[in-house]
Amino acid sequence: MNSVNRKIRNFFKLFKKLKTRGAFAYIYLKYFNKEDSKPREIKLKNDINFTINQRSGDLCRIYEVFVDENYMFKYKHPDNIKILDIGAHIGFFSIYAAKNFPKGNVFAFEPYPASFNRLNDNIKKNNISNIKIFPYAISDTNGKVNFYSVEWSGCNTIIPGKFDEGNYIKSTVDSITSEQIFKITGVSYFDFAKNRLWRQRVFNLLKFEWWTDQTY
Repeated sequence: MNSVNRKIRNFFKLFKKLKTRGAFAYIYLKYFNKEDSKPREIKLKNDINFTINQRSGDLCRIYEVFVDENYMFKYKHPDNIKILDIGAHIGFFSIYAAKNFPKGNVFAFEPYPASFNRLNDNIKKNNISNIKIFPYAISDTNGKVNFYSVEWSGCNTIIPGKFDEGNYIKSTVDSITSEQIFKITGVSYFDFAKNRLWRQRVFNLLKFEWWTDQTY
């Protein structure tokens, strides 16, 4: 498919998922004002509302999660599903999962304070009650770890050298080990988990029916 056909297809997909004003805002930011750094409201037809920032990479995330629906999945026990979101950023996947499984529970971990605050704001503004959020990175350490943040905040990481941009800010964040996840959340297993795999530079949804606190 050539680039023109792809853009036409994407155009119609946007208007199918986003409200008209939100779709035009998306197109304006992506194609005509790429340097815009002001907070913008994007409303979807499923009544979800996000405050996004073009410079933080939010357009890409909202497209892959809500327009392309790269994380769409079904589960045989939707009322009891437990979903783990490691690196929740500002909540795109967490909110998508929580809306698709309103009787399930999502446990979202985001260590970067600015993203954590936006995550909390997005959950509140959408009146979602089945997401619990935790301000931790997940690593092999309980305590402080180095954290590398860039303007495209969806690419923030605790892994040194894994950056999409040349400039970064080094800080420290609180971290816990995978064993501590079960203690903090109070659950004994997760059905699904989302984590970012840096080597592939894509988000992956992994089935974790086997991942329980009995594993460790």
